[in-house]
Amino acid sequence: VMTLSAKKPASQQAKSAVVTQTAKYKVQKDKSTETSVMDGYMEHPGKFIKENGKTYFEVTLKNADWWKSFQFFTPQNKELTTTVVKHDKKADTKTIRVEVKPGMKQLISRVHIVVPAINYDNKYQTTLLFETPVPE
Repeated sequence: VMTLSAKKPASQQAKSAVVTQTAKYKVQKDKSTETSVMDGYMEHPGKFIKENGKTYFEVTLKNADWWKSFQFFTPQNKELTTTVVKHDKKADTKTIRVEVKPGMKQLISRVHIVVPAINYDNKYQTTLLFETPVPE
């Protein structure tokens, strides 16, 4: 029995390798240095993931049912592609990936949170600050 396998050139292998790095961050209220309640709705730390030539910030949202919408933007107000990569209904969590660029130090988030038990229904904006900039 003879098996043939095509080897990718080293440059393609490096490009397809997935690199993961811890991403420490904090969520602050809009136009403030005060920590937002939203900081407690997200698991810490997050991760920077480099995959297929793109870089992502990945984080898990707690109480996933409360998050009716979430969008992330650059400080210049350009919307960033955000996808749900895992939804664990039993644990009530959603893991999301936001496409980011190397060197970014912060994201702007616009979220809609509904907590029926306390009759809470609000939309707000926060700033997500990375402890270190998004890596190259």
